[in-house]
Amino acid sequence: YSYETWQKTMLIDYEKTQLGFKHPDYLRLLKEYRDGIILFELTDQMVWSKALKDTSGLKSYHDKIKTKWTWDERVDGTVYKCLDIKTATLVRKYLKKGKDDVFILENINKQSKLNVRVEAGVFQRKDRPEIGDLKFKKGVSKIVKVGENFSVLKVNKVIPSTNKSFSEVKGLVTAEYQEYLMEEWINTLSSKYKLEYNESVYNQLVK
Repeated sequence: YSYETWQKTMLIDYEKTQLGFKHPDYLRLLKEYRDGIILFELTDQMVWSKALKDTSGLKSYHDKIKTKWTWDERVDGTVYKCLDIKTATLVRKYLKKGKDDVFILENINKQSKLNVRVEAGVFQRKDRPEIGDLKFKKGVSKIVKVGENFSVLKVNKVIPSTNKSFSEVKGLVTAEYQEYLMEEWINTLSSKYKLEYNESVYNQLVK
């Protein structure tokens, strides 16, 4: 560590302390950066992280607005998408006789696995365009033709329209809760402090 190195280090350190006086724009930029970090940390504490950690508050907020997210009428059942009317007629015949999906697939898809496709689950009408406007009713439906597709619907249970559960919409609720917390925080600050606009600074930002 030579004298020249020490001297250079001292000069650089001194020059750093003078940047604000020699370059006002740099000083303003540095202040904005520091203020930005403080604002980010405060916002995280008052809004973002709070919404994630405040489980009881989040659930309570969901209870107030849960009607925003609802399921349409749904069915617990199975859709049989058939290659043609002949296949659909045979599928419906088997279903009426109480045959299960394994039997149907083994007997109808011997030549081709594309003859009938079986898709089971819980779904809304809009999730299954291939069933058209078919009325939801427990049992085996009539054959439905939508476009070039032939389908048969087996309904195990009809589920009336209902609000979606908290777990089903947690992400959406969290996002709205964060917006709510942000608005509440801003209102609290507005009631405590007088807000003033610096027009000259604003004009500099716009430019």
